[in-house]
Amino acid sequence: MRKVRFNEQNRIVISVLMILFIFISSVSAEGIEKAIRFDKETESTALPSRFRPVLIVAEYSTGSDSIIAGDNFEVIVTLKNTSLSKYVANIVIRIDTDENDLKILENTNMIYVDRIEKGANYQFSIKCQAARGLKRGSYPVNIYVSYDDNYAMTYTLDDTVPVYVETDYRVEMDFDDSFIDITSGEVLPLDISVENLSRDMVYNVRFEVEVDGLRPLTSLYIGNMEGGTGKLVNMKLLSTYLKDENRMYGISEGKIVLIYETEEGEERRVEKDYSIDIEMPSEAEKKEDEKSVDLKPYIYGAVAVFMIVGIIFLVLVYRQRIIRR
Repeated sequence: MRKVRFNEQNRIVISVLMILFIFISSVSAEGIEKAIRFDKETESTALPSRFRPVLIVAEYSTGSDSIIAGDNFEVIVTLKNTSLSKYVANIVIRIDTDENDLKILENTNMIYVDRIEKGANYQFSIKCQAARGLKRGSYPVNIYVSYDDNYAMTYTLDDTVPVYVETDYRVEMDFDDSFIDITSGEVLPLDISVENLSRDMVYNVRFEVEVDGLRPLTSLYIGNMEGGTGKLVNMKLLSTYLKDENRMYGISEGKIVLIYETEEGEERRVEKDYSIDIEMPSEAEKKEDEKSVDLKPYIYGAVAVFMIVGIIFLVLVYRQRIIRR
């Protein structure tokens, strides 16, 4: 009995296997290809794809060739969906900076994007300001992005946009620029104060005198100046004559120029107007004579009278001697 029961079970198993084999054989190669193609076209959510979409920062710029401390500027960022078959959705962008260095000028630092199609780009911008007095260097604008694929799986992206800021160089000079009357050949003292109000050192600080009729008698070179320092320069200028073809004396208008170089080797100028009136020496003497009494006519008259009296006296003495003889 047991042997017969075992053979019946074998027959049942064999029958089930044959049915399965017939069913599998009935599925054609064309049906399998259609099923695969259907899955790709509809992007079925039954199982996640093994290739996830990747969002990257493709490009960025600051919208300006140079950013000086204290300037406003714009950070422009382009995100790219690198997937050629999957879109990304629910994109949340957050921008962070160190407020002491770069300040965000927008009402919010968050941006929401509903969807970026496969292979597409999305560009956004945000306005910022570099702090005044910021030291020269590179400062980061941090970009944080979260996004979902078409299976509602969330991914993140962290990147940094470097912003290069140049120093806000501020070098100032001050001196008494009152209009001056000066005689040709006279030495004019001029005290000039120079202050480096920036945070960085400036190099090869020097002066140029661009006033016709004035020639420096002292050195115009100061040298390097640390940030936050100042110097007092005692300049001496010799008044000569004008180089104008039509006149040698008179009013001369020009500038005193302060020149310095930045860390990057850029030469900068600070100018201040300066005017003088160069007079002829004889004109200056006449002005002095007008202020005092001219005694020459009186002296000449007294000498003449004295000589006449002397001659008359000599004549009288001579005649008196003749009479006595």
